[in-house]
Amino acid sequence: MPGRSRFTVTKYVLLCAVVILVAPIHGSAWGDIGHRIVARIASRYLNPQARAAIVDLLRVDSKLNPSYYSGSCPDVLQLANKTVLTDAEAATFTERGLACIASWADPPLKKARLYTSNWHFVDIPVNLRGPNGPVLSSFEVARECRMNDKYGDCAFLALKRLDPVVANQKELAGSRAEALKFIVHIIGDLHQPLHCITDKTDPNNVDDHGDVGGNKKIVQFNVLTWAGNANRGSRRGSATPGAACRSGRPRARLLPSRRLSP
Repeated sequence: MPGRSRFTVTKYVLLCAVVILVAPIHGSAWGDIGHRIVARIASRYLNPQARAAIVDLLRVDSKLNPSYYSGSCPDVLQLANKTVLTDAEAATFTERGLACIASWADPPLKKARLYTSNWHFVDIPVNLRGPNGPVLSSFEVARECRMNDKYGDCAFLALKRLDPVVANQKELAGSRAEALKFIVHIIGDLHQPLHCITDKTDPNNVDDHGDVGGNKKIVQFNVLTWAGNANRGSRRGSATPGAACRSGRPRARLLPSRRLSP
């Protein structure tokens, strides 16, 4: 009987593997889940003073934007409305509250405030086709964070402006709470693959945006041969890694003639 049991388990595992390979598979990149995870991890490293300050700001923000919380995280709103929180409730409120606001700065807000678009990344040049291998450039604020009148500057300068706002108790509580929401999101973005790099030949050519953090590259998977496929159109399992990482909501299918779409 033990042998039969192992055989049954083996068949089950093989069946699952076949189903996974044959069925359409959706793959999500950072997106909401990734941002929430980063925020929840960060919440566990807060000292008591920082946690208390964040609790206060989250309470303020929940009162100013109750519809956001009721739609995205009603459990956080319920804790925010409590007059007194136990230590355990405060820890839960902080962790879930930071996770709740972690994706706030993405659309629809980013589309409504276009000037924040460039706050989500910083494109540090790297030339992947250097004569002796990849050539990495050092980060230069003047080059990587040039102000765009429509889309803003970069994640680094945004954090530099927002950090003093959160720390300044003379600022309006609502302004501090909003700055906190941006900071939580931007920190998550900076830990996301391809949000801090762009592939370009000349790092000092400011008019060349390179591959825009992978958005202009096509990667292929589930392809038997790579020969001659590099610059062709729609391929089996074609995808742009930048779209996968930057859009936050990629859709990848392991089926022929399926293209990843943000």
